[in-house]
Amino acid sequence: MCREAANNLDGDPRFVMNGDEATTGDLSLTGATYLPWLGQTVLADPQATFTPSALVGRLINADSSQSRQSLILNNTQTTIFLSGDASGYISGGATYQLVDYKLMLDSAALDRATSVGAPSIDLEFGLRPADYEGIGFDGAGDGYDIGAYELQPPARIVVWPTTVDFGDWDLEDGPTVRSIEIANAGYERLNLNNIYLTGGETGDFSFVFPSPAAVPGLTTITLQVSFDPTAIGDRATTLVIESSDADTPSVSVNLLGFGVDQEIDVDPSSVTVYLDLDSAAT
Repeated sequence: MCREAANNLDGDPRFVMNGDEATTGDLSLTGATYLPWLGQTVLADPQATFTPSALVGRLINADSSQSRQSLILNNTQTTIFLSGDASGYISGGATYQLVDYKLMLDSAALDRATSVGAPSIDLEFGLRPADYEGIGFDGAGDGYDIGAYELQPPARIVVWPTTVDFGDWDLEDGPTVRSIEIANAGYERLNLNNIYLTGGETGDFSFVFPSPAAVPGLTTITLQVSFDPTAIGDRATTLVIESSDADTPSVSVNLLGFGVDQEIDVDPSSVTVYLDLDSAAT
């Protein structure tokens, strides 16, 4: 005897990969190149602007004329490295699509599952359940999202300090280093899209772009910033951090320092002294 389940839903689950925010593109005419010594397939999209290493661990349908998916091992701004040999089913100039099974905000699958058999975290270690007023099925706040991902609080960047004063530093002593903390106070991954120096004495300051350029939810990374003055006096510039935080896409940090030269110059460099011994004797 079979009994029909209650509260069934009929509708498109509305995955992000099927909506306006889907990431797609066209491969170069060379298609895919297999590197047997690495066991990896290389895809190239000359028009892409990916954040380096931001796609690690994601899936891609490298040729949307078929349904096969591949695991991304790494990426540069215009190149994607896949696990294994995928060159046999990827055509030159093919249209690709990054696989994203996260639910859109209007999905009927939001908050509709129960805790029975459900893990306490999703595939990106987001906590389950998560319920937001006005989104999904607003019940008692204990509804799980159907699928592998739970809709999470969006990424939120927190940077401190917002002013870094290196103080006095000698021109001959080489660079001195300070730390800037970049935290993600949300659950979604925070992508660092760009970091750069602007205005003032940019040549006196430097930093190392973090890799991977992303901050997981509820974690913090450290950005090392250096000061190496090229002239005496006040030196300053602004460090700008651009991220995927929709509310605060850009954060500025003031960098200050003062160049000094502690060498003592003596002019003249030598002095000749004549003693009158007869006068000294009296």
